[in-house]
Amino acid sequence: MNYIDSYLEGIRNGSVIVGRWIRLLYEYIADGLNDGAFYFNQNKADEVINFIESHCYHTEGPLAPNQLKLELWQKAALSVMYGIVDESDKRVFREILFVMARKNGKSLFASSVAKYEWQKGGYGARIFCIAPKLDQTAIIYDSIWNQTTLDPEYKAL
Repeated sequence: MNYIDSYLEGIRNGSVIVGRWIRLLYEYIADGLNDGAFYFNQNKADEVINFIESHCYHTEGPLAPNQLKLELWQKAALSVMYGIVDESDKRVFREILFVMARKNGKSLFASSVAKYEWQKGGYGARIFCIAPKLDQTAIIYDSIWNQTTLDPEYKAL
């Protein structure tokens, strides 16, 4: 399933409410795909989405320790990050800036993407957790580690 198209359709028909910049971003992506400026690799997008939904877990709150179930906007964002490629099948967007309000799952989402990169990103992949204070970066690191210890594949080692 192409989550970019689904999300953009929701934005266009009003069932998904987003700000102006998010609307413009997804319009730009759709126009670029239609014009051939870049391409969509469904397998690359599905790989990261499937990994996160099968190997990442809530690590705090009432949903812990259940598996993570991504929302449509998260699947669309991951599809843009990993599925939009150039003619040589290399990712177009390699640096991403997410701006989200407090208590909206930034740490969980960031740690899930970091865990994917850590385990599937290939030799030499670098993951940076940056925040104004060390204890804020520790939240991401601790979440990655806690997700790893909850993973049955890790427990089987």
